[in-house]
Amino acid sequence: MSLLFSIGKSVVTPVLLGAGLLAICCCAPGCRSRGFQPHVINAPYREPAQVASAQEESPTIDSHLLDVLAEELDADAWQPNRDWSPLAVWNQRMREEEPHGEFRWRFHHLAAQQKLHELDGEATPTEIEHNYWPTSALLSLEQQGIKGDSAAIQYLRELSERNDRVGHNAAILLCQRTPSTCEHLASRLESIVRGEVESSEIRGQSIDEEEEAPSADVEENEEPAKTVPTRLSVSMRCAASEAWCRVLCATCDDVREALERAALLLNDPTLELTVRGELYCQLAQWMAPRTIPMLDSALQGSGQASRAPIEIRRAAVLACLQHAAWHDSILLNPSGPKGDSSWPETIWNARYDPDVTVRRYFVQWLSIVEESRIDDARSFEMLQSLTRDRDLLVQRDAIVGLGRLGTPQAVEELHRLLTRREEPIRETAIRGLCQRHVSEATRYIDDESVVVRRSLAASLAERPTTDSVRLLEQLIVDRDPSVQVAAVESCRPWPDQWAVPVLYSGLIDGYLSTRQNSFDQLQRRTDTVSTFPHEASRNERQQAARDFCDQQQLTPLIGRVHRPESAVDRANSPEARELQSNEVRQKWDAFREQTAVSLDGMNSLALFNADDVPALEQLLASSNAADQTLLLNVVLPEVSEEYAALKEMADAAVDVRRRGADRLAQLGGERRSLSLYVVRVLRERLLHEQDRIVWQRAFAAIVLDGTDEAAELALLALNHQWPDIRQLGCDFVVRHPHPSRGIWLLPLLDDPNANVQLAAIRATGLCQNPIVLDGPPVSGSSDAENGHVADVPSRGLRPLLSHAQSNVRNEATIAMSRLGDQQAIQVLMQMCRSPDSETRMHAIAAMAESRQSRFIEPLINLGWTESDAGVQHAILRALLELVPEERRPEKLSPVAPASDALKVWMDWWKLQSTRDTTSS
Repeated sequence: MSLLFSIGKSVVTPVLLGAGLLAICCCAPGCRSRGFQPHVINAPYREPAQVASAQEESPTIDSHLLDVLAEELDADAWQPNRDWSPLAVWNQRMREEEPHGEFRWRFHHLAAQQKLHELDGEATPTEIEHNYWPTSALLSLEQQGIKGDSAAIQYLRELSERNDRVGHNAAILLCQRTPSTCEHLASRLESIVRGEVESSEIRGQSIDEEEEAPSADVEENEEPAKTVPTRLSVSMRCAASEAWCRVLCATCDDVREALERAALLLNDPTLELTVRGELYCQLAQWMAPRTIPMLDSALQGSGQASRAPIEIRRAAVLACLQHAAWHDSILLNPSGPKGDSSWPETIWNARYDPDVTVRRYFVQWLSIVEESRIDDARSFEMLQSLTRDRDLLVQRDAIVGLGRLGTPQAVEELHRLLTRREEPIRETAIRGLCQRHVSEATRYIDDESVVVRRSLAASLAERPTTDSVRLLEQLIVDRDPSVQVAAVESCRPWPDQWAVPVLYSGLIDGYLSTRQNSFDQLQRRTDTVSTFPHEASRNERQQAARDFCDQQQLTPLIGRVHRPESAVDRANSPEARELQSNEVRQKWDAFREQTAVSLDGMNSLALFNADDVPALEQLLASSNAADQTLLLNVVLPEVSEEYAALKEMADAAVDVRRRGADRLAQLGGERRSLSLYVVRVLRERLLHEQDRIVWQRAFAAIVLDGTDEAAELALLALNHQWPDIRQLGCDFVVRHPHPSRGIWLLPLLDDPNANVQLAAIRATGLCQNPIVLDGPPVSGSSDAENGHVADVPSRGLRPLLSHAQSNVRNEATIAMSRLGDQQAIQVLMQMCRSPDSETRMHAIAAMAESRQSRFIEPLINLGWTESDAGVQHAILRALLELVPEERRPEKLSPVAPASDALKVWMDWWKLQSTRDTTSS
């Protein structure tokens, strides 16, 4: 069989599922290619000379460390690496960086701590200094062998001779690190992939010894040890397929022949679907997806009966995405023809696939496949249509994909999307614009939406350029604190030459928290510990920042990009604001004089513009009633959309008021935050409003804002006569909980409307105010002699525990348990034993949200006797929320059945209890 393929730069394979805390398997060098030169782009593997050198002196094997390493490797701990992404490879290549990354599969296993405790007593001082506690023995070897990893390689080579699970894991790890020296392990890896490996019962027996005759020293009545089949997990077989492909390409003179050997395995009808899909992804590193056996048929057929299994369809599209990220003919041959033949014809069926993941992979492939000479217009049309996909995630991927496509049509479409009112669309569009055209995002530096500016700051992290620095220098002194935080975080992955100028700006002109975070990052970059006058005046901070940069030799980096005083600084200076205020006041005086002479003062409105609105709002706050009326009804509506909507809300006609409320909701709820003056006027408008629709639409304008002014409007809603308006107020508190707002909700705990009552209970539990448990003490009811509060009717949550309605009792129990109330916690435990599965799942979800470790043991005990599959999965999700990643069971597998996973948790808890008892 003839296979057409090309060799990529190196190999980084994908991950879709979660990974544990300790990543034993680190990025290895690639493999080299000796044959088939006409199709070689460049050699994908380049190994360090220290590893490949046969003359390097082998380290001495420590038997104790070897035992500990063997104990760690004696586990079924292969898991997918969720940190990998083909798009990360593509981004690195677009930045003209050498692609690097992690393996698709990692070996995750925490150290054998009990064994390490035993070894601590035997360790010498030198060994303790370089010990592997508390991480792992393998990681310790890697750290000791930084100049060539010789120690780790030697230990793995020693253990790979064993014919058991330890040997299998060691062989895979060894082949990941030094594939060119592991030709002798290729057949063993193939057997692991096929699931045909047998394991010897004799500890430490080598593969070569397995077939030898029994020793003559064995007595006649003593039978030799027999080999029994090892039940290999799918994860281990997938990890072995990754290592196998690396070894084949690194050790065979004819790479074509080597990959044909792996590709032929796909013709085996008994091969598990997961392993088959993994081979798709591995072979796509080197081979064109069109030439991989059975891959085209994986996407063939559109009916339910003829469609391939979902895991195969996902793997097929992912393989295409994998190949596109590494093989871009435009970068290699800019004048090459369009229409690359690397892709199967059935790839286009993925556009209509019912699975969201398949469609998302297709969108990502389509956004970067332009690099492989697919027609630009066709890619743009498909991406544009997919921005209207029924799934929100696909929509967002398609919008960002337009940015990766980067054609003039795509950029124009992104600008059009940024004119939409829906804030999630605009947020995603700015991310897409920053993919390849950072300079095009400059016009949105002063966008009225905080979300858009924050998304812009976060999106710049992937593109450290001069334009990115200039944008972040302005965003790091943005008027919104969250935008400044995003700007500081975007600098974190940047090199010093780009990050230091931005951090310097934040250190001088950012908010206090921004100044502290910027200085902390500068200290980490320079590996220093010092102090900085964060709360001093700007001049003092500027001088201290200059002194720090001089000491750390950072001044040349700042002077290359940093502008001492930007246009934004000048516009926001106190002097500039005072000058503008005086000019607006002069315009206002002239306008009042003209309106006093003529009732038609509209001709004088040309004096004002949108930039004058802040100064006009200050006049509004300090003027008399007549001037306020003139400002609200004549001046501000002509220069501000918000005040124009407020003017309509004062109209006598209900249709006009509804139109004004709807207009205000669009401006405030979707695009930008309303100023505090607008919210104050809105409150006055709604204070006497008698139309429900006006109330509901106007309230949508402030529901995303957690300011005090918006909260005052929410308090007005909580005390409204209509239940649906009261529920709006409860929903606001759920979005923006605060201890003081919990007191506001107490009268609604006995609301006659059931929906309002439940919403109030839910919101009360989120405010974290313990007063809501029993209500505030009644004035004059305290007993001065004993200091206790007299028995008075309570308005808190506790009486609801005995409410007649079960849903009220359940919500009150959950709300009180969030506050740590012991009575509610006991009731929550009882809810977990309810005969109704929905009630049990509701209680389990509340335990997970509480983040209280006290619920771990009850959940594990509940899972041991639970038979409902839905409740079992709810318990597993809750345990993942409550137990930190580094403490979770080592043998926990994300693909294991729920009952097996619960048994792993039970065994883990018994071990934890035993250790706690021993320690005490």
